[in-house]
Amino acid sequence: KSEMYVNIHLIILSTSLCLLQAYMKFQEGNIEMLLDHRLEQSEVNLLVAKKIFELAFKCAAPTRYERPSVKEASEYLWRVRKDYKMPTH
Repeated sequence: KSEMYVNIHLIILSTSLCLLQAYMKFQEGNIEMLLDHRLEQSEVNLLVAKKIFELAFKCAAPTRYERPSVKEASEYLWRVRKDYKMPTH
């Protein structure tokens, strides 16, 4: 049983470290380093990625009072989609 708790704590620690590293890269303006290299790194894709990372870090806030509600997050994502939707021909 204690081994399971150790494993769970290691997973949480690992996740926290990854989140912290990603946040530091984001704060430094290195969004490209956080993206899949197969994603076209156009200006629009980088702007959308920045918006998504902003929301992701808000959602990962340590207390629920700092995190957006599911409704707020959903509305934010819809606004991003609307603002950056590619025109169809």
